[in-house]
Amino acid sequence: LQKLAGYRRPGLPLVKAKLTQSVNGQQDWTEFLEGRFEDADDGVLFRPFKLLSRLQTLAVTEGILKIPEGTTQLQGGSVVQVQLAPGYHLMESEGDKGGGQFL
Repeated sequence: LQKLAGYRRPGLPLVKAKLTQSVNGQQDWTEFLEGRFEDADDGVLFRPFKLLSRLQTLAVTEGILKIPEGTTQLQGGSVVQVQLAPGYHLMESEGDKGGGQFL
């Protein structure tokens, strides 16, 4: 829809973050995992989660990790690109070396 509306860069903004745990994907399916960001000394962490209620999950989601089809696992500690959820902003504070400040 954004592309049709004339956006130069359609899609959600991306941020690099380190996975706090290993996550599994499926060989024949693209998966999307919701999660939250955490500030760390060496950058931004992404902690995937799954709540019992889909509505609760969407309400507290800060980012969305895409696990492409054919990827069966992403190792904890690896750096991945995470889409920022609509309405969530991650910004660096002055003098910060990438840790970021959450709004």
